Amino acid sequence: MNDFNALSPSSTSLSDAEKIVEFRRVSKTYGAKRVLEGVSFSIERGSVFALLGENGVGKTTAIKILLGEIAATHGTATVFGLDARRDALTIRRRVGYVPEVPALYERMTVAEMGRFAAAFYENDYWGEYSRLIAEYEIDLNAKIKRLSKGLKALVSFSVALACQPDLLILDEPTSGLDALARRRILETLADFAASGGTALIASHQMAEVERVADRVAMLRDERLLLDEPLLELKERTRVVTATVRDLSPEDRNRLFNGVFATVLKTDVWGDQIRVVGRDPASDFESEIRAKLGDRLLALETSTPSLEEIFVAAMTQPAK
Repeated sequence: MNDFNALSPSSTSLSDAEKIVEFRRVSKTYGAKRVLEGVSFSIERGSVFALLGENGVGKTTAIKILLGEIAATHGTATVFGLDARRDALTIRRRVGYVPEVPALYERMTVAEMGRFAAAFYENDYWGEYSRLIAEYEIDLNAKIKRLSKGLKALVSFSVALACQPDLLILDEPTSGLDALARRRILETLADFAASGGTALIASHQMAEVERVADRVAMLRDERLLLDEPLLELKERTRVVTATVRDLSPEDRNRLFNGVFATVLKTDVWGDQIRVVGRDPASDFESEIRAKLGDRLLALETSTPSLEEIFVAAMTQPAK
């Protein structure tokens, strides 16, 4: 029962007033190459939305469409109710963007970078920027080109946050960073979310996303595979590990039929079978015990991590 339709995007609807971002059946092609196909999702005000997928699956393309850097081939994308392409300049003034590779002027000092960016905003940009830089213990007089990769990432994060954005967009924000830099970015992001901020994170770092995200969407083969609140996703998914005497190929194929609405992943090691499944029956443990009788030697169940769900969804054959 490896039915990807059971993982289809949630039908939960939001009023227009609640939507900060909306993708409506967005597709993007470059010649014969398809990058996104019919992708739809919404981001609610005051939430952290994680767009997950393996490298090259279209996450950065989706961000570029939202920022108006490129146009969708089909479909529409809006931010703050504005057309992402037509109103790109207005949108960017309200968005803080942290690219995977920091977009900084290496010849500048940290202070000069902040002063330069402050010229584009009317709020107390410099005050907020210098506060963040002090919090990260970065020397304002340091040349950006001499900073470590982690410190450059923190400067880039400060540049994005100092405008006090209505939407924060992060594209693989912690990729390749040391543990301290990752921790500082995640703590600041958690504070931003706790204060009612809205954020979009594109990432393949599951453990970090799980700490901060309210809702997750997964891209696979250019399509949206899943879109759900994180807590609901985990509550609806279970890992079952059974140790079975005389485990047979038939057990692998039939044991969990009717136990889960969808079997995402099945692994067998010797006399153990481990399954990640969606929407278990209310008495699924009893059903497994009844099917196996005295052949069942041990049974363990648990709630999977986001990474386990992601791996299970990404490794099943697509239909």
